[in-house]
Amino acid sequence: MKTSWLPFRLLRTVAPGAAILIGLSAVPATAAAEATSFYVDCSATSNGSGTQASPWNATSVINSRTAGFTGGDKILFKAGTTCTGQLTPRGSGSSGSPITVGAYGVGTAPVIAAASGQESALTLRDQSWWTVTGLNIKGGTRQGIFVTVTTGVVSGITLTNLNVHDVTGGTLDNKDTGLVVISPTHAASNSTSARFNQVLVDGVTAHDTTMWAGIILGAGTNADAWVTNESKRSTNVTVRNSTVYNVYGDGIVLFGVNNGLLDHNVAHDTGIQPTQTIGTPNAIWTWACNGCTVQYNEAYHNDSPGADGGAFDIDYFSRNTTVQYNYGHDNSSYCVAVFGAGNYVTTNSVIRYNVCAHNGTQNGGSREEICFAVWNEGSINGVLIYGNTLVTSNGAFGAYDYNSTQPLFTGSLTRSFTNNIVYATTANPYGTGNPDVPGAVLPSDYNDWYSTVGAWSNGEAHSVYANPKLVAPAHTGAGSPGNAYDLTSTSPAINKGATIANSGGHDFRGNVVPQGGRFDIGAVESPY
Repeated sequence: MKTSWLPFRLLRTVAPGAAILIGLSAVPATAAAEATSFYVDCSATSNGSGTQASPWNATSVINSRTAGFTGGDKILFKAGTTCTGQLTPRGSGSSGSPITVGAYGVGTAPVIAAASGQESALTLRDQSWWTVTGLNIKGGTRQGIFVTVTTGVVSGITLTNLNVHDVTGGTLDNKDTGLVVISPTHAASNSTSARFNQVLVDGVTAHDTTMWAGIILGAGTNADAWVTNESKRSTNVTVRNSTVYNVYGDGIVLFGVNNGLLDHNVAHDTGIQPTQTIGTPNAIWTWACNGCTVQYNEAYHNDSPGADGGAFDIDYFSRNTTVQYNYGHDNSSYCVAVFGAGNYVTTNSVIRYNVCAHNGTQNGGSREEICFAVWNEGSINGVLIYGNTLVTSNGAFGAYDYNSTQPLFTGSLTRSFTNNIVYATTANPYGTGNPDVPGAVLPSDYNDWYSTVGAWSNGEAHSVYANPKLVAPAHTGAGSPGNAYDLTSTSPAINKGATIANSGGHDFRGNVVPQGGRFDIGAVESPY
C-alpha cells in the first residue's frame, strides 16, 4: 500500500510572522526546582526586576548579568514585541536541564533584532546546553545566530521553531557567515580541538542573506588543515524540518562532522550571489563527514555564479555517506555529486531511491544528474547507486578527472549502477561528460534506459531499453511530486530489477521493497 511522500507530510516549519500561543508549557519542563524564569518585555517603558509582573525591557539587561544563567533557567520574551540590540547571554546549562530562551504570552513570535552595525542578533560563545525556541531573529551584518566554541567541546545546542532572516551588510570573506552559523573559532590546526557535540536544528526557517550560508554546522572556513583528524570534528549533529531560501551561498551544510543527519529539509533559491567570491555553492550537502545521512529533503531552483549549483553533494574528506529518498529538481547543475580531492579517498558512498528531475538548467558546471569529480589527487572508492529515477535532458553521468596521475576510481570497494530509471530527452541517456576519463565507467546493469529521441542501448545484459511508463515524467513544481514518478501498471520496469542486499527496506514513497517477489527498477516500487 502506498504512502504519502514523507518529506512533505512531516515538515513543520513556522511561517514568518505567524501568530503563536506561547506559555511556560511550550518550553521544555526539565528545569530544576531552583531554576528561575526571567521575563522580558521590550515595549515596557521602564526596566523592572525580571518577573512577569515587572519584566526587563532590553537585551542589554540580560547581557550585563555577570553571574550568567544556570541550568533550568528560562529567558522569556513577550509575544508581539521587538527587542533591538544583540543578545549575548552568559552561562551554561547541563544535560537534562538546559537554559531556554523562548517566549510567553499570545501573539506573533517576539523579535530579537540586531542593532545597526552589530555582527549578529544572537551569539553564544563557549556555552553548553542552550535551547532557543519560538523567536523571530532578525538582522546582523555577518550572522543571524552565531554559536561558537574556542576550546574543547560545547554540547547540547538546540534551535527550534525559529525564523532567522535579513543578514546583510558585512563582507563576504568566509563561510562562517550567514543566517544560522554553528561553527568553532579555531587556529589553522584547531590546536584547541574546538568542536560541538549533540546539536539539533529543528523547524528553522532561514532566509534572505547576502552572507554565505542558510544553515551551516560543524567546521566552517579554513578547516582543511585539521579536519581529516576525525577526533577534532563535531559529532551527533542534526538539521531537520527546516527551510532555507534567498541565500547568496550554500543552503544547508554539514562541514567536519561525524554522525550527522540532514532530514526533511527544503532548500531553494540558494547560491544567488551575482559574482563568485569565496566558493561555489550547493543546496544541501556534506563535506568531511563520516557516517552522515542526507534523506527526505527537497532541493530546487538552486544556482551558483560558477561551478556547482547542484542539489546534493558528497564532498571530499568523507566516508560512509548515504543520500536517500530525496527530491532534487530544476537546479542549475547536477542532482547528486560525489567528489574526491586533497590526496584523500572518498569511500563508501550510497545514493538510493532518490528522484532527480529536470536538473542542469544552466550552462555552467556539470549538467548531468549524477556527477563524479576528482582533483588534487583525490579519488573515489566504493559507490552504490540504485533504485533512483533520473529524468534528464543532459544524461545520467558527468565524470571529471583533474588529477595528474590518480584515476577517478580507486580501491576494492564495490561500485555499481543498478535498478535505476534513466528517462532522457537526449539521444544519449548515459551522458557525455568527459568520456575520455579512464576508469570512470560504473559497472551497470538491471536499469531502464530510455530516450525520447530514439532507440539507444549500451548493451547491458539484463537492462530494459523501453519507455518506463512513468505517470508524469514532465512534472515540475515545488513540493511533493505525488505519484508523478510512479510506474503505471504496464511499465516494463516492474519486477525487472536485481536483488539488493541491505536496500534500506523501502522506496522513495515509503513502500516496502521488494513487492511482487522481485525488485522493480526506479525510485518507486509498484504494487502491481
